Amino acid sequence: FLYFIEVREGGMYSAQSASADEPSRNCKIGLSTALGNKRRQSAAVTLRAKVKEGVLRDRRNSEKVRTELSNAGIDLTSVINVMSTNRLQGIRMLTGILMNCASQPTLSSQLCEAITDTSICSHLCDSLCIDDLHASDALVCLFELSRNQTASSVILPLASSSLISFIKSGGQNQLPSLNVLAGMVKHVSAPLVSALVQDYYLQSILLTLAMRQTDCQLPAISIIRQMSTIAEYCSNHGLVEMALPVLNNLLFEGPDCVLTEVCWALVHIAGSGSEAISKLVQFSERSIIRKLADLLASSNVKTIVPVIRIFGNIATGTVDDVNQIIALDILPMFCYLLSHVKSQTRKEVCWATSNIVAGTKEHVQHCLDCNILPPLILSCQVQETIEVRKEAGWALCNISKNGTSSQLDYVVGHGAVPPLIDLLRCGDNQLVSSILQCLNYLVTLAKGSSLKPTGAYRHLAFLPSVISHCGGVDAIEQLLQTNTNNNTNSDNGVYFHAVSLLSTLNTTEYNDGLQNNIPSSGIW
Repeated sequence: FLYFIEVREGGMYSAQSASADEPSRNCKIGLSTALGNKRRQSAAVTLRAKVKEGVLRDRRNSEKVRTELSNAGIDLTSVINVMSTNRLQGIRMLTGILMNCASQPTLSSQLCEAITDTSICSHLCDSLCIDDLHASDALVCLFELSRNQTASSVILPLASSSLISFIKSGGQNQLPSLNVLAGMVKHVSAPLVSALVQDYYLQSILLTLAMRQTDCQLPAISIIRQMSTIAEYCSNHGLVEMALPVLNNLLFEGPDCVLTEVCWALVHIAGSGSEAISKLVQFSERSIIRKLADLLASSNVKTIVPVIRIFGNIATGTVDDVNQIIALDILPMFCYLLSHVKSQTRKEVCWATSNIVAGTKEHVQHCLDCNILPPLILSCQVQETIEVRKEAGWALCNISKNGTSSQLDYVVGHGAVPPLIDLLRCGDNQLVSSILQCLNYLVTLAKGSSLKPTGAYRHLAFLPSVISHCGGVDAIEQLLQTNTNNNTNSDNGVYFHAVSLLSTLNTTEYNDGLQNNIPSSGIW
């Protein structure tokens, strides 16, 4: 039967049948003009009400802040009045107020945010261009404001050109300008930082200052670290080539206070893509990564996490890059750090290990040879924090995906399966999906053993029964019950992989042959 859509007067849409005897069918009816206008008016009223409510809420908050500042004896109106008549005196007055509030974080934060709602910020930025005296006092005030995220976001776009000018020209305002800029770039968004990165001359000045044993060294390297967080600019604007020689020298000769900032700058450079990773690994006959391996074994607790992060980022590079860091014997240190007292350190080690074993079978074998598997399995068990368990789970999944049959039999025999089954309840759909895929692959491999629990399949042969005894079937069925409608997990395939694993496990002829043959000893 032929149907067609007819546009009627007033914007009405309906279906007309070609046959008068054809029974009517439910068709989608459009809105009339009047009803559409009514809905738009209602939406506009609702929007105006929300805007008004937001304005009133901001006004109430602003009045509350003003009341609290007034109770503390702070009157920004008087500061503005003084600034309009005597700029220098007003700046000094505001600096005194900020310094007095510095010991009270809540009051200081409220004061900084209240200042951004006034004309004080523009007065301070304008003062940078008057003369050295005004600029010097304004920089002291801006340094106090640079500790606040809201104030930094408002002030940096207004003051960046003047600050950069002072840094480039040197003189008495160079160090204060460095400190202000270093404080502000920690809080502002990536586009503001990337605008600084594009200034090649500023990069060279900062790197030159970072090499000097002066007060300029720490703020200069702090700004370089923030610049290096913009990965695409690291690669496209020459920051890697310019920074590596300086960072290399600072690693070997810089003071301890700079060492942590240097390591974090290298973290971001190592996360800028395979090209930057190769330059970092091969720089000066691998001098940087050799020094980083020494830092990993040192007692400097502030550099442990960034150094692990660097090696983890390098492990995402080429096979040769991964071989270079494995050759530095970092895996035994990883094995030791898996028992570190801080959970953040253990989490980073598990993450870096998961990147290494995501490579080739040779990389997996290197990890198994250094005996990292037992502490990795312990890190996956329930007594650990969930963050550490999840990263350890990813490492075990990557081993299962990339290992040989003998490697996988070794992993299963050391008890990797029960912790993975426990992680099916972690709530991370991406990880759960990966675990289900790994278990499905292992069970399929176990069925290929032809019921001969010997050789490379000595432990794999009993895997389906082990999964059942560990409550794996119940956990999988619970996943299916939770996701019956297949709505929440349609993107990550939890439902599909759970059904597939159950289908692989439910081979009666196979399971009956092994049900009573599970070894009485061994780690399961």
